[in-house]
Amino acid sequence: MTTPVDIAACLVTRGDQLLMMQLIQESLIFDRVIVWDNSLMPDWKCAGRYMAAMLADTDLVYFQDDDVIVPRETQEALVAAYRGEPCLANWGHGENPDGYDDLPLVCGGAIVNREAALHAVGEDGA
Repeated sequence: MTTPVDIAACLVTRGDQLLMMQLIQESLIFDRVIVWDNSLMPDWKCAGRYMAAMLADTDLVYFQDDDVIVPRETQEALVAAYRGEPCLANWGHGENPDGYDDLPLVCGGAIVNREAALHAVGEDGA
């Protein structure tokens, strides 16, 4: 069974969301937190989450952007529902998914196999 201890939170920020980043970090259920700050590090835009995943020492990572508050209960539900899939994401499409209802939006809270994340940026040797 997966627990929050098995997961590193990988947050990406533009660097101009100091209050939101503080609120997000206070709301996280994960002890390990890695922040990729595009204003201080190479600017990978939203793909900075994958650069943060490269720094993780866990097999699983949790993604959330700097403009989203994911309630603790939702984070806990994601952890409880995770069963080894490459990606388990919070539904983030709102009332009108506009044809994207089968596309996970990892920006709004997702548990991802770190290897899958590294594959997304070609850092797994593939």
